Amino acid sequence: MLLIRTPRSNQPQGTAEGNPDLALSSLVLPGQSDFDLISGERLSGVAATPTKGVGVFGPQLKFDASQEAVYGTATALQKGSGAAASIVWVGELFAAPDAYASLGGITYDAANNNPYIFVELKRNFASNNLFLSHSVGGSAANITNAGNYTSGFVVIVAAVTSGRQVMYSRSATVRERVSGTTTGSMSSTATSRLEIGESLNARNPQAACAMQAMSFRAWTDAELEQILDDPFGQVFARRSIWIPVSAAGGVSGTLAKTNANDTSAATGTTTVTGTLAKTNGSDTSAASGTTTIVGTLARSNANDTSAASGAVGSGVSGTVAYSNVNDTSAATGTTTVVGTSAATNANDSAVASGWAGTVSGTVAVTNENDTATASGVATQPAELTPQGGGGWLPRMRRKTRKELHAERVRLGILPPDVVKAAQKAAAVVLDEPSPVKAYRADPEAANKVFLRELGATKMLPDYTRAIQIQIELMQQEEEEILLLL
Repeated sequence: MLLIRTPRSNQPQGTAEGNPDLALSSLVLPGQSDFDLISGERLSGVAATPTKGVGVFGPQLKFDASQEAVYGTATALQKGSGAAASIVWVGELFAAPDAYASLGGITYDAANNNPYIFVELKRNFASNNLFLSHSVGGSAANITNAGNYTSGFVVIVAAVTSGRQVMYSRSATVRERVSGTTTGSMSSTATSRLEIGESLNARNPQAACAMQAMSFRAWTDAELEQILDDPFGQVFARRSIWIPVSAAGGVSGTLAKTNANDTSAATGTTTVTGTLAKTNGSDTSAASGTTTIVGTLARSNANDTSAASGAVGSGVSGTVAYSNVNDTSAATGTTTVVGTSAATNANDSAVASGWAGTVSGTVAVTNENDTATASGVATQPAELTPQGGGGWLPRMRRKTRKELHAERVRLGILPPDVVKAAQKAAAVVLDEPSPVKAYRADPEAANKVFLRELGATKMLPDYTRAIQIQIELMQQEEEEILLLL
């Protein structure tokens, strides 16, 4: 048998062992269970009930209201000798928190003054920064980073001793290290709690936790950086995989493995919701050549008046009357204008807001005679509402619960109990040469296992899709193991 140990790249599902090199005293995956994987204790205390969900790190527990938390009494191992401690917290941040709201740790910070904290991580709304706080010499010693942790994923890892504090943190845009020195002995109290969230004060951290782990020793800077970059791979023990091998004696020679090109293809729909504003710069149009004007020119001349003055030698008798009729001048033909015409078009502004569905294709704009052409397919808006100015704007329709559920199933986002039942059902056909085809040809045996594990009586299309997804995932994992060989 050949033993292969591989690190974990994401949050394990179900039970898993912690890394013995880190001297862990606590390890909780609150999005999956409220049991501590190290002590076996249950974090059964609840001030206000948080909600479970799925985030960038997998299952997580969300604390988005005042005093939402889970907690239990800290064990002697978790408080250690009082000389050192370490903590790692992995999750997401949402809106601005309340002042000094707890993310988790070992604490009894009930009065919001003279806090009795062993080690704790906090958020503050002032600069959206993160705090590391612990009790030294009977008072709280704090260090804080530069801030800008407004929303999105975050990894925080810290270590404290009686004379040293250090905290590393990173998000999608920020990575930093802060440290400080302290004097005095660390201390805890008999009422100290192991908690995730903020249970003792009316504060809201606006956060969700995927994993919190603690140690009764101070991790080194090298360990802290490794955990910061790969929290699940470092905190959990490596997976042990036994591969059967056979040998008839000594083997000598060379093993060469050439890995063929891997191809990854993804299909689906990406929906972009938001506002697009585009201001076009000055457009300049210049034309040179001949402009020909074809038409008719008509001119009507007003009445002409003739007047004479002077002397006549003899009397004049009679009447001289002259009426000039209106003169009309009409010209037809072609007038040719030769020269250059230059026109500068003012800035064009195009603003689009709202959700237009999925658009695929090409948009081409030619600004000669201001002609815009578009080709492609756009999702039909739910309703066209007349607006002033002679146009229309789309009034969008919200997706129904059924449509949202169907999309979650298509993307493989399923509850943990369904995933677990699907994994056991997939194992029924996994040894077949083509497991997916085998399941489709005779699904009865796998379906029975699935319904028994889930406690259901009827197969739904969602369940069939869940089993097929797990078969494909387990096949892919076996192929990755063979590639390691």
